[in-house]
Amino acid sequence: MKKTKIIYWIFTGILSALILMGAIPDLLSVPEALAEFKRLGYPAYLSPFLGTAKMLGIIAVLTPVEG
Repeated sequence: MKKTKIIYWIFTGILSALILMGAIPDLLSVPEALAEFKRLGYPAYLSPFLGTAKMLGIIAVLTPVEG
């Protein structure tokens, strides 16, 4: 059981780090991120909201739940 938990937390940490690296440019409204939003056809004001949602998702995934 301990080996399974260690593997779970390693992959969860890696996934969370990748999502965090994608959330920071959205939160800060980096010009390159806004250009990508424009290329995809989304309005620029959506970027900070998406960054916030990603951050909240990271918190939700990393919060341990007993069960």
